[in-house]
Amino acid sequence: MQRASVLELKKKVLRSLNRSTIARVSAGAQGLVPERLERRLAVGYSQVKKEEYRLELRVQKGRGPAYAEAEKVKELAKGEASIDIVPRIEIPSTAALLEASGKPSLIGQQRPLHMGLSVGHAAGGAGTLGCFVETPDGEGFLSNQHVLAPIEDVKTGAHGDRIYQPGRPDRPRLTARDEVARLSNYGVVDRSNRNAVDWAIATLSDGVAHEGNRIPTGLDCPFEGKVVQRTGGYDLLGLDALVYKVGRTTGFTIGLVSAVALDNVPVWTPQGNVIFDNVIEVRWLSDDIPFSAPGDSGSAVFTEDESDLVAIGLHFAGGRAERDGEEVGLSFACSLTDVLSDCDGELHRS
Repeated sequence: MQRASVLELKKKVLRSLNRSTIARVSAGAQGLVPERLERRLAVGYSQVKKEEYRLELRVQKGRGPAYAEAEKVKELAKGEASIDIVPRIEIPSTAALLEASGKPSLIGQQRPLHMGLSVGHAAGGAGTLGCFVETPDGEGFLSNQHVLAPIEDVKTGAHGDRIYQPGRPDRPRLTARDEVARLSNYGVVDRSNRNAVDWAIATLSDGVAHEGNRIPTGLDCPFEGKVVQRTGGYDLLGLDALVYKVGRTTGFTIGLVSAVALDNVPVWTPQGNVIFDNVIEVRWLSDDIPFSAPGDSGSAVFTEDESDLVAIGLHFAGGRAERDGEEVGLSFACSLTDVLSDCDGELHRS
């Protein structure tokens, strides 16, 4: 399909899904996500080759109304659509973050700061320092809300809260010397609204130095020492395009883009199921080489374009899919362009 055709078909599917959501909410449903897994359908697209696109459909069960609807849409697309069963997508709980072991070089106290380090809020577990940004509040770094403003109770994440490097459990007894920043802004992940991003910014404390968005050394990464220079959009992400990240738990990893602009994605969080839109889906190379694990939350996802490193997403959730009779690991990122628009920030340029 041409891009215009796949986007029009996607809109048509979403209009139908939105009508169903409105009807459910009007009938008193709690939250936007259908209670039954069989009724959950997400839709996005992929670029299979130059100027050729495919609709990407995601269901949580291989039967029921959502799967039947996906089959109808695939027929309407004359076969130019792919259906995957993704039983569960989740944002890790604080308990999962506290249990996650990490890369030794990324979980110790490190000054100056750099991408991929363990960071966190005193009330949560450790996540990842994604990238450095410039905002109206000053120079700081990005991670997820559930890392810097713990998602179990948004009220525990308040403006001005201390942010530490490393985070718990990498430093079980946090001290004043571990403080590197203060929570300055975050987007609230909400059950009653559609979500496009999971982000939080910590503004650096006076005297805390950093290396900018330079890929750290010592992680067996071919890009070490190179700087992530800019942000980019989905036009850089064809089907099976290589993407990369540096995260506190799994270090430097490689994944394959399997869908972009996924809307109506049901994501489990410690506060309940929520809907995410405009999501990037990344397929793992194998279970032995996962793209992400709990503790990698907040990692910047980047790709290579004409030798430049380009940031395209912020990792926030993981899951598994059933594809052609096999099970594969998946990671999910929100658009970094959306994040920066939301927080009125821009990528720090060294």
